Amino acid sequence: MGSVLSQRSLPLAPGAMGFASEMLAGGAVLMALSWFAGEQPVWPPQPAAVAAWLYLVVAGSLIAFNAYMLLLAHASAGLASSYTFVNPVIAMLLGVAVLGEVVSGFEWAAAGVVLVGVVLMLRGAALKRAA
Repeated sequence: MGSVLSQRSLPLAPGAMGFASEMLAGGAVLMALSWFAGEQPVWPPQPAAVAAWLYLVVAGSLIAFNAYMLLLAHASAGLASSYTFVNPVIAMLLGVAVLGEVVSGFEWAAAGVVLVGVVLMLRGAALKRAA
């Protein structure tokens, strides 16, 4: 919903300022929700938690979110949001490659179905543009 609204009636500030304001607002909402849920910080943080946080800041926020916002500025919201289908497959592949997780045949089949669906969606969008 936010992606569609940002394209049509509630545009963000231009460039990085728009991305940063959206990420800061999201962070503030998540901090408030964690406070209401009664979560407490643990000090000192565990090294694995610090590494995970750094990965999410760099890969999740600085790279992926900015790439999504740039794509959203140049493509339809439906096409740009197709990342939500691909991200779990990428996470599964990272789990296998980095942590040595074992993935069942059903999970590989599900990943294949997701990827075929995304390809068909992209193909349909390309055919609509061509027509």
